[in-house]
Amino acid sequence: MGLFFVTVVTLLLALYSIFGGLGDWSLGMLFTVGGLLIMSVSFKAYQVSSEFGYEVFGLVGFGVVMTGLCVLFPEFDSIGNYVNLTFALVFVLTVVWSGLIRNFKTLTALLITTALIFLTEGLSGIFPDFDGWHYLIGISSLLTALFSIYLAFTLSALEGKVRCF
Repeated sequence: MGLFFVTVVTLLLALYSIFGGLGDWSLGMLFTVGGLLIMSVSFKAYQVSSEFGYEVFGLVGFGVVMTGLCVLFPEFDSIGNYVNLTFALVFVLTVVWSGLIRNFKTLTALLITTALIFLTEGLSGIFPDFDGWHYLIGISSLLTALFSIYLAFTLSALEGKVRCF
């Protein structure tokens, strides 16, 4: 279920980044609620002894909630850039971890694109003069949504009937 939540959040971020249209408040609420739902999946992964699922969904959920709160409360805006850069660094470490435990290549690619979302979000606030940030955020979000929905269907919805790469 967590991968479906990730898909919804990242697909909406991709559409917002590329086409615009949502207000900041709407995006902040989406991130906050979506992040809490993703974190709930982390707790379920913990209950079934899935350490990797617990760690990754916990990180994603926490990162999404923090981003949502920074959008909802403008006084936190300046720290939001550093929150995003911190999560980008942590996700780079999860990419290394995923490689060391020989995880699915698609999951490792998902972690890379997730790191790119946090990286581009953080850098866009620090270097706002570059006009292309929203496209970079949109592309990395779209790739994350595609990897996430692929994994969601191959790992859970299709119950192993399709091979996962």
